[in-house]
Amino acid sequence: MTDEVHLVRPDGSHDHVVATNLPGRQGHPDFSRDGSRLAFDQLTSEESSDQIYLAKADGSTAKGVSHCKLSRVGHPMGRG
Repeated sequence: MTDEVHLVRPDGSHDHVVATNLPGRQGHPDFSRDGSRLAFDQLTSEESSDQIYLAKADGSTAKGVSHCKLSRVGHPMGRG
């Protein structure tokens, strides 16, 4: 698993990976309404539960805040 969350400026510059020290893959990034924080999930293996991380908007200081089990098949809400 090698999926990573990248932050890139609109002009394509300053491409960098968020949370390079996490094992597994990261995905589903979303910014807070005020743009000050970035949330994303991290998965170590298909058998483990995802962990939700929060970081500053620049991707620094990522910290695990919660665990959750996401559906791996079909619709994200598990319906289909």
